[in-house]
Amino acid sequence: MNAANFSIRICRYHLLDKNLGQLWPSLNTFCSKLFKSRINIRKLHESSKTSKTVRKEKPPWNILFFGSDAFSMETLKKLIDNMNTSPTPTVQSVEVVCKTTQCLVNNFAEENHLKLYSWPIAVMKNKYDIGVVVSFGCLIPGKIIRMFPHGILNVHASLLPRWRGAAPIIHTIVNGDTVTGVSVMKIRPKKFDIGSILNTKSVPVPQACTSTQLQTLLATEGAEILLHTLSQIPFHEDQEKEQEQANVTYAHKPTTEMTYINWEEQTCDMIDRQYRAFHERNTMSIRY
Repeated sequence: MNAANFSIRICRYHLLDKNLGQLWPSLNTFCSKLFKSRINIRKLHESSKTSKTVRKEKPPWNILFFGSDAFSMETLKKLIDNMNTSPTPTVQSVEVVCKTTQCLVNNFAEENHLKLYSWPIAVMKNKYDIGVVVSFGCLIPGKIIRMFPHGILNVHASLLPRWRGAAPIIHTIVNGDTVTGVSVMKIRPKKFDIGSILNTKSVPVPQACTSTQLQTLLATEGAEILLHTLSQIPFHEDQEKEQEQANVTYAHKPTTEMTYINWEEQTCDMIDRQYRAFHERNTMSIRY
C-alpha cells in the first residue's frame, strides 16, 4: 500500500468514528486529486531531468553558424572545409542561420545544400554542441545561447575590449592604429561584444591598406583562430578571461558625418586615413 492510499484510509476511519461519514465523498475526491497532482509533478520533474543539455567534451562538434556577409563567409568556408577534408575533423556538422535570404551566407548555404534556418529560431535542445556567430548583426537571447552546451563563440575583428561594436575595421583605420587583431569570445545576451575572451591573435595593420583589404586579412585570420579554438575548447574554456573594462573603446556604426572632409580642421594624414576607411563603401564629401 502506498502512502497516499494509507492516508486516505486513515482519514476515512477517523471521520466515520466521529459520525462525520457524510464528509467522506468530498474528502475522498480532494485526496485523490492531490495524489494525482503529486504524480504529475513527479513526471514533470523526471521529464525536465531528461531534457537537460548534453555536454560533449571533445571534437568533432555539431555547430550552428550565424552569419551574413563576406567577413562571415571565410569562417563558414573554413568550417565546411574541415568537416569535408580533414582526416581528424574538428567539425562534425554545420547548419546555418541567416536573418535575410538576401545575403552571401544564405546563398552559400543554399548552393552547398546546408540546412538553413531563418532568424529568429526556436530553441532546439541536444542538437548542437556549440554555436558560432560572425558578423550576424542581431543580439541573440539567453534562451538560445543556453541551448548550446559550450555556448556561442563570436569572431570579432579587433583585440577586445578595443573597438567593441559594429565597425571595428573602419575605426581601426580612421584612428591610425598600427596593430589590430581578432578575438574569439563567448557572447552574452542583451549587449554586443562584452563576453569573456577565449583566444586572440594580434595582426599588424598593413601600411596604406583600405578597410576592404583589412577586412579580407582579418576574415582569414579570424577563421584560422576560430578553428584552432574549436579544436581545443576545454583548454580555452579553462583559460577564458573577462575583458578589461578600463581599456574599452567603441566602434559605433559609421555616420554620414564621418565621410565629410574638412580641409581647415583635418591634416593630410587624417584625410588619407578617412579616405582609406570609407571610399570603397561610401561617397566622400567636402565640407567648406
